[in-house]
Formats: sequence, C-alpha cells, structure tokens
Amino acid sequence: MHDIRLSIFIAVVEKGSFSAAAEALHITQPAISARIQSLEEYIGVQLFKRDRKGVTLTRAGETLYKNARLINDLWEQTIKEVRLHSNIFDSRLEIVGSPTVGQYILPCLVKEFKNIYEYINATILVGNNNDVVDKVINNQVHLGFIAGHYVNDKLTIEEIFWDEMILVVSNKHPWAKTKAIEPVDILIDRLILREPGSGTCLFIEQQFKQLGIELSKNKFFLEFGSIETIKSTVEGNSGCSILSKYAVNKELKSGSLVEVDIKGMSFKRPVNAVYRNFNHLPEIYKKFISFVKKTVHTMEIG
Repeated sequence: MHDIRLSIFIAVVEKGSFSAAAEALHITQPAISARIQSLEEYIGVQLFKRDRKGVTLTRAGETLYKNARLINDLWEQTIKEVRLHSNIFDSRLEIVGSPTVGQYILPCLVKEFKNIYEYINATILVGNNNDVVDKVINNQVHLGFIAGHYVNDKLTIEEIFWDEMILVVSNKHPWAKTKAIEPVDILIDRLILREPGSGTCLFIEQQFKQLGIELSKNKFFLEFGSIETIKSTVEGNSGCSILSKYAVNKELKSGSLVEVDIKGMSFKRPVNAVYRNFNHLPEIYKKFISFVKKTVHTMEIG
C-alpha cells in the first residue's frame, strides 16, 4: 500500500515548513513531526536540516523527494484507473460526433471500450461539426469528434485518426466494372451528397474545385440530409456518392455497393477530438481518447 509518510514528506517540502504542511493537511504539527521522524528512522538517513528559518532538504532528502513525487503521482493515477472498473465511480461517458463519426465509428469504439470498463454508461449524440463545437463550448458535453479540418480558438482540436472517403456505386451501375473514372466523369451521373453547408459536402466540393470542376454544374446533383438515405438510393442504382469507408464497410462486404477510383484524387480527412482542456477532463474521457488512438486502426468498423 502507499505509505502516507511519503505524502506528508512531499507536503513539508512543497510548503516549506512543518507548520505549513500541518495546516494544508489539516493535522497537527506534532503528528507531522512524528511521521517524518518515523520515515527517517525507517530509511536510516536524515532528510531535513532544521533551523530557525525552517527546514531544507539534505542531499538524501532531495533524492527521496524526486522519487517520492513520482511514486505519489503513480499511486493517484493507479487509484483513478482502478476506480474506472467500479460502479461507485462516476463513469458516465457522453460524446457528440459529426454524422459519419457519431453514426458509424463511435458506436463500435464505445462497445469495445465498455468491454474494458463495464460500468460505463455511454451516450452518443450526433450533430454537424458546428453542433459538436457549440455543445463543447457551452459545456453541454466534455468531448466531441468532428471530421475534417476545423479551427476554433476556444477549444483544443486534436487530430486522432484519418477517415478515407470513396466513390461508391450500385453493383448494377456501369462504373461497377470500371477500375477508375476521370474526375470530370462525375458530372455525367447523378451525384448524391449531404445537405448544403455540411462539412462533408464542402470538403468534397473543394477537392473537385482544385481541379477546376464545379459540382454545381452537375444537373443531376442531389443533396440528402441522411447518410442512410444516400446509401439506400445508391444501392437502388439511382446515382453515385462519395462516402466514408467506415459508413459503407458493410455494403462493400455484401457487394451491394462497389468502390470506384477517381483518377488522381484522394478524399482523406482528419477526425479530431474536440475538448476544452485535457487536464480538466474527467478521467474516463482521457481514457477514451487514449483508447481511440490505440484501437481505431485495428478495429473492424461497420
């Protein structure tokens, strides 16, 4: 077990005197003195030089302080981690994610996370990037995840992993047997994307705009608010779409959707964790961020 004498020793060093340490720890000065004397007897060395001005560390005391601080921090971290396995600990995990992340990625990650910390009560909310950022800024949630580049000087936006978007068509579509199409070919088929103003839609439009292709010139262009609606429409061979691989993994496996390359184009975007201050996050959220970093690339999602 952790030796309470180490905590008292650290307090004396950091407060500069026995009396100040006693006041900070809400115990008597004689009790402080007795614990320090006991610690010195146990180790067999003098830890403090005492004079009228207070106490200063001996060289042995300096060595002990350096390591005692590490031991104390490790003990506190260990207790936090152990408590995550107990239903007496506040283990509520409420996260908000942009549509692709919130609907397809977070559910799989949270499910696996609960296999480690079984007492977690998890809630996943879904909104567009602006919704996610607003909820975090307004203290409605501790943690959000958004897809795509985003800047906000009030928040920490930490890149966690990358999401690859791909062109998909029905297995009955003429492009299904084509290895790749030219970028300009996207203008001759019904292209179905997310609603106007969505981060995903803007990202795709910008990628084509860099090649001088304006998607607004596609007279068959459709915009839907639901990824599931887009997928079912494309499966019915009523157009094509550019969607996250995470969102269409199941359909690609079943063969109802087929991936088609667009020559010279790549649709990779970062997925970012959004929070106010990492040090102020509840421990369960810190653990989840760390878990996502280590796990997302090895998990089967979708």
